[in-house]
Amino acid sequence: MEKKKVVERTEADIIAEKPEVVTLAGKTYEIKPQKVRENLDWRQKCGILSGKLVAGFEGLKEGDDVKVKDVLKDVMPLVFGEGFDVATEMMFAYSEELKADEEKIRADATDEEMTNAVFVCFRFGYPFFKAMVDGMLKVLGVDLRVIIKEATKKK
Repeated sequence: MEKKKVVERTEADIIAEKPEVVTLAGKTYEIKPQKVRENLDWRQKCGILSGKLVAGFEGLKEGDDVKVKDVLKDVMPLVFGEGFDVATEMMFAYSEELKADEEKIRADATDEEMTNAVFVCFRFGYPFFKAMVDGMLKVLGVDLRVIIKEATKKK
């Protein structure tokens, strides 16, 4: 399967509210940017869904003598297991078109396709998401393009 080049949306695309095309289970979908009120409603739903992930940190208090490995032991399964499930629920909540095909997408899409669609929804639904991630990676000295390139190399 040939990897598709990720195309960044230009400022003109953003202003024009152009959708982003994703492929899930062999079918292409257009994920459209939502209006402010719709995004607000979606973010509120996301807060409820993502509350499960936050629960892993609830027992921690400032000054507690907690070992990092103990925190990771509790939180990592949520982030890498249940976290992906929560993120896909958020994706289906963002797009009515995806929600309508949820059964087929869950049956036939790959995790890579789902991850791409989740990130598109997050970029549209959380306007500062991309800037925040880019900023964190810059501070850490990480180039996301290199990570993606390495992760998608054929072995």
